[in-house]
Amino acid sequence: MFSVNLIERHFESHRFEQILLGVVQNGLQLPLPLRIRLAQSPIAAVALGLRRLVDLTYTPTQLSQQMAAFTISCQEPDGSFGYDPLPTACVIAALGKVLTEHHSEDPAIIGAYNNALEALATMQAFDPFEPLFICADDRTTDDRALTGAFILLLLTSNADFRQTVRSAPLLDWFEQNQDMLDAPTFNLWQLAQLEFTTANELIELQQTNHDFLPYQAIRLENRYHTID
Repeated sequence: MFSVNLIERHFESHRFEQILLGVVQNGLQLPLPLRIRLAQSPIAAVALGLRRLVDLTYTPTQLSQQMAAFTISCQEPDGSFGYDPLPTACVIAALGKVLTEHHSEDPAIIGAYNNALEALATMQAFDPFEPLFICADDRTTDDRALTGAFILLLLTSNADFRQTVRSAPLLDWFEQNQDMLDAPTFNLWQLAQLEFTTANELIELQQTNHDFLPYQAIRLENRYHTID
């Protein structure tokens, strides 16, 4: 289990690749090409470690605040992280959890989160035939599809993400082209669909059942459990 103590130890010693390895060993689906790419990005590793840390803690901690501050300090002027949709999505996933689960009201976190969402939206192609995310490292449609599927896995349950990017064309593209996806991309797409289904069912339950209890949410999430 990738524990709080391990996350703290790796973060304080700047062993960022060990943070990435820890979240993968804890269950995050990360195909080898993406793992190699993210291993070169301390920002992405710290963000994914922060995402895991929020899952393990109920309230903000000194460590979560330090990791959030480190992440925010690396934001580019355009709001992205590394001018790359992949680490940018990792940071959005982490800061989104800090805001919703740790109930942070830190204006620096809120600002960085909103700016990252807007930056990610600008990195999505306006091509109606391929509305995927664009990056210099992704030279082929297969590369872009793998990146897009992982971003969906991280963020498809995030309402802010769905409202900021062109999510409907993106989801439609994967639905219409799923038979052409390679195995790693198809697996990520399937997991992203489950995350989306879980989020929608939770929203529906909360809207229709005023007596909805936290343990019911946990039970529903466990039914579709994909990543920690």
